Amino acid sequence: MARIGSEAGIDLRAAGPGWAAIDAAVEPEAGPPIGVALSRSGEGGGPIEVEVRSAEAVALPALIASRLWLRTSQRGDGDLAATAHYWLEVRGRSVTIRLPTGSRWTRARAGGVDLGVADVGRIGPDEYRVQFPAAVVPPGPILFGVEYLTPASAMVGGWPSPDLRDAVVQQTMWDFQTTGTRAGVGVPRDWTDENEWFWDGILFRRRPARSPAELARWLTGGDSRDRLSNPIESGEPNGRHGYLFSRPGPPGTLRFPVFSRPTLLVVCSGPVLLAGLVILARRPPPRLSVAAGLALAFAIGAAFDPDATILILQSSALGFVLLLAAIGMNWLLDRRGGARLAGDRRPDETVGVSISVTGQVGIVGPDESTAIRPRPSPPIASTADHILVKRPPGRSEEEPYTTDLNLR
Repeated sequence: MARIGSEAGIDLRAAGPGWAAIDAAVEPEAGPPIGVALSRSGEGGGPIEVEVRSAEAVALPALIASRLWLRTSQRGDGDLAATAHYWLEVRGRSVTIRLPTGSRWTRARAGGVDLGVADVGRIGPDEYRVQFPAAVVPPGPILFGVEYLTPASAMVGGWPSPDLRDAVVQQTMWDFQTTGTRAGVGVPRDWTDENEWFWDGILFRRRPARSPAELARWLTGGDSRDRLSNPIESGEPNGRHGYLFSRPGPPGTLRFPVFSRPTLLVVCSGPVLLAGLVILARRPPPRLSVAAGLALAFAIGAAFDPDATILILQSSALGFVLLLAAIGMNWLLDRRGGARLAGDRRPDETVGVSISVTGQVGIVGPDESTAIRPRPSPPIASTADHILVKRPPGRSEEEPYTTDLNLR
């Protein structure tokens, strides 16, 4: 048996007449690990030819961003004010970053130091090369932050993000903020929801489950060497309403639909109110209405995620309230109309009932006592109704006829 060992990074291949390769499972007590093991297959084994090659080198990324905290805030004019914080493991003194199309560079910081105009150079459309001063490149990771402004025209297909060239981004947190009465619907695809629901006085809303201080600690891993400072740091939201999402890897484009709350009320409450009014007008069978409502609720729950379903139901509440008000008004009108018809009838008014009687008056039965005769009024008032049969003038007793019977 022959065993050949090699150091790491060396590829061994061995063969020879009369030798067969076997599994080199037994590690030597000393020396390099066994790369090739051969066993003699016969009595006359020939020489062994050994081929030694250098293993293919694996290219390592020049830049690693273990964590990225991207914070964007939509302004009233639709533009997007954004800050991107990278926790970098750098091997050089420069990085290249590409901003979203049409973005305007505001400023940058590295290692807690503001970078000047001489440290930032534009090398292409929306692409910049940043030089780190020697004082801010310690033997370890550093905090690198960029602040920029993206116009509303660049956000047609979603919310764009910056691209750190030749870098591997391992994890991303995106803190998205809106102003006014705007609200986001659902959770973006390939992202994890990091929000919680809370009661805001008049409605339920979502907010990030982590505070800005917790996100800052997550970004730096608790390292106190670099500290976020205004305006690139995450301060208080200043009345804005935020959403937080996370995903492994780089951010890409965030496709997160945002609508104003009045629009959501019209879109969600309008169909509810319209469907209710149609039901009141058509009066379909109750079972059909209940079955249709259950089918619609099941379809909404299956088509949307729970966050979107809660927002849709909440935005439909106004439609349900108006529908209940319409049902109450319809009930009052029906009740008032019935009471008015009963009150307009006079006490001595006779209610006529038309009854068709066909036959011969004289031949009612074998006994004349069974003939229908007028009954005299009782001496005292009675609540019983009596039937009075009158023969129309000009008709004989044998001729069939139809008469009106009056309830008195």
